[in-house]
Amino acid sequence: AMETLTRNILSAKEKWAELSDETLDEYVDKAAEQALFEHNREVMRESGRYAYLAKRLKEEVRYSAKAIRDQLMGTSIEVAGSEIGFGFWNDFTVKTPLGEIAIRGKIDRLDIAEADGEKYIRVVDYKTGSKGFELSELFYGVDIQLMVYLLAVLNLTKYRSAVPAGGFYFKINLPMVTPEDEYGERMKKYRMSGFLLAEKTAMEALDNGEKELFSMALRTSSDENMPIRSEAGFTREEMAAMLNYTKKLIGDAAVRIYGGNIEIRPLLLMDKLPCRYCPHLSICRVDDGNCMAKEGYKVGKQEILEALER
Repeated sequence: AMETLTRNILSAKEKWAELSDETLDEYVDKAAEQALFEHNREVMRESGRYAYLAKRLKEEVRYSAKAIRDQLMGTSIEVAGSEIGFGFWNDFTVKTPLGEIAIRGKIDRLDIAEADGEKYIRVVDYKTGSKGFELSELFYGVDIQLMVYLLAVLNLTKYRSAVPAGGFYFKINLPMVTPEDEYGERMKKYRMSGFLLAEKTAMEALDNGEKELFSMALRTSSDENMPIRSEAGFTREEMAAMLNYTKKLIGDAAVRIYGGNIEIRPLLLMDKLPCRYCPHLSICRVDDGNCMAKEGYKVGKQEILEALER
């Protein structure tokens, strides 16, 4: 429903940051009805349980939409696209030792902000569950989604000179709040997790916070050279290195796939093993007892960046 909502707002050529609560409610109701109609032939209307789930979904989207509106207010951001498809016409390819391969996908939301003569791009992926950005997961190649999205946008002709400024996960939810919670405390529950270009101009163009970031769950610093204290703040050179590394990961994966390497070797990283929640255990016949997992470990930012330079 959130993707439909974003698309409807863009189609009407409205600015999300300028929408009133009443107008947003109308958009949410329309998007929810569209989603219910499209979902399994309206199965969400067939029982009391499904009706409750549909009502909760609508409220999650309603509160999330208003949180996004407040995150965009006072920034230089223009929401430039929703559900942006790439690779379906071989328009996004990556060179590998075996030739070029097309990468396909859809970007939930593309934010553009212009400041000081430069155009900054930020990609946002909507999630219904918790999802954080871990640099170690990028390093091991198990979470390259946001980097691939940035590569896809930079591949578009009109954005080739733009500056990649970040990638974030936005959780669509209905957080637990109390009547005593102040507005700022409630909005913290909607902060996005991801990575950001550590430049003051980019931060001010993409966020409307005063003493701290309002929309992004990153710690700031008074250091002009590195205004992000988190491990998820990067310079332009570091961002470029990670994007190039992502291309290398894609190429390496292509070589293994075309070479017939289908070994069942999931990655055990920071005590997280995909097999513990994978629904396909009966197919690969793997469990904690006989899983030949590759062991990884949490790698520090500096160690990773030095490895990327080699």
